[in-house]
Amino acid sequence: MKPYPFSNLSLDKQVFNYRLSRARRIIENTFGITASRFRVFHRPINAKIEKVVAITKAVVALHNFLMVTKENNGIDCYCPHSYVDRESPAGVIPGDWRQDARNLNGITHIESLRSSNNYGVDARLVREEFKNYFNNEGAVSWQWDIIRKTI
Repeated sequence: MKPYPFSNLSLDKQVFNYRLSRARRIIENTFGITASRFRVFHRPINAKIEKVVAITKAVVALHNFLMVTKENNGIDCYCPHSYVDRESPAGVIPGDWRQDARNLNGITHIESLRSSNNYGVDARLVREEFKNYFNNEGAVSWQWDIIRKTI
């Protein structure tokens, strides 16, 4: 999904762009952490689709388990606080997983896979629906704080 162009945006469009950016960052963190921790994602998986699906499901289950598991002393060894991207008053601080991810050969950048940049009417309507949701019943208090800081 594309953000709204970044010139003279209304508040509701700024909220949508922020929430889209945040969702993308969460997905990047989740997959980046998983890919950096599990060697199976360090290069393309040479297997039948069914086997790749099974491997991926197993890795997701292990990742979720490890995310909630702490050492005896309460320390999170699998995903320490600094390993995840985090927001600060100065902006987003990249997580340490991004350093590990530089050595991954199994992940291809999406931009290199695109065949066109056409943005259809249906996609625009979906974006509008999300914008309306994020600014009404799906609004969260912290989104306004972030938007006000960037105005």
